[in-house]
Amino acid sequence: MPPAPAPVPPSTVRIRDALSFGLRTVFFRPGAFVDSAWPFFLLSLVNSLASISADEGFELGPVAFVVDYLLSSLFILYWSRRLLLEDSRFRPGIAHFGAFFLRMMALGAIVALPLLLGMTLILSEGGAGTTALGGLIVVIGTALATYVAIGFLPVLPSAAIGQPLSFGDAWRLTAGCRVRAWLGTILIGTVVVLPGNLLSMIVVSSPSALMPDPATRHVVSFTVVAYLQLAVQAGFAAGLYRQLVGRDAPPPKAAG
Repeated sequence: MPPAPAPVPPSTVRIRDALSFGLRTVFFRPGAFVDSAWPFFLLSLVNSLASISADEGFELGPVAFVVDYLLSSLFILYWSRRLLLEDSRFRPGIAHFGAFFLRMMALGAIVALPLLLGMTLILSEGGAGTTALGGLIVVIGTALATYVAIGFLPVLPSAAIGQPLSFGDAWRLTAGCRVRAWLGTILIGTVVVLPGNLLSMIVVSSPSALMPDPATRHVVSFTVVAYLQLAVQAGFAAGLYRQLVGRDAPPPKAAG
């Protein structure tokens, strides 16, 4: 593992630039995004539709969820490397992907644990007090867990380019900018997820000759929104990482 770069002064970390980079590389340079995302998007779509056809309802079954998480991780790895190194033809080895995937799982577990605990209490039918406690854990616990995960965020782009940071090094590297980066992720959710979910609701509720089944419309619209969010979040992480190690991130080039 390479030595961790020294933390840069917090005042030089421009969260707005990282946000702009994440949004710009998806919505203002869509060619590279589409070129990178379409294989993973189609596989995720097939996986989700297969789960729906297996009478899982609108929720993914356990196997489909694992497959979807693997595909999402591969896309984030590929997209992060393209953003940071302009490498559009990368094929990760098992060790490389394994190191990245373990970090993805660790960050996902940090955020998921308070959510799962809170929802378990809410659904336990233990009375109003238990339900209220579960709600507090969901809201406050998930917010704090997201803050912690943001502090470790550089482990993902660093692993994507084959220079993995330890979680301790990543935490030290983000000293002084964690709160601003956390607020930045909330803004991404506001800008991408909320409008995307609203559009998804409109699509699901609107009859379509191309997709007459509401479940199919739900899966397609949800997958589109999910990949937009993944790409913007990965772009934000890449832009932040390049600032933290003292380099600016170039916009990705479309494949030739």
